[in-house]
Amino acid sequence: MIEFDELRLKVEGFKNEVIALEDAIGPEQLSKEIEELESQTTLPGFWDDQSRSGEILKQLSTKKGKAEMVADIKGQFDDLL
Repeated sequence: MIEFDELRLKVEGFKNEVIALEDAIGPEQLSKEIEELESQTTLPGFWDDQSRSGEILKQLSTKKGKAEMVADIKGQFDDLL
């Protein structure tokens, strides 16, 4: 039982780091940026400029990846607790 309590305390020690990571990435702002980029993909003529559309899709993919990473880390941390 002591090992479990020691491990729990060690995991809880990472709470500030997880919160700092979440704050640094800013999931709320990231979500807004994702919505904005997604709405751009529905505009008429979006696909006409392949260079611009490619850049927007690249940004969208990067932002979605960050959002998924934060959600995954936060979820795993919460599960550990």
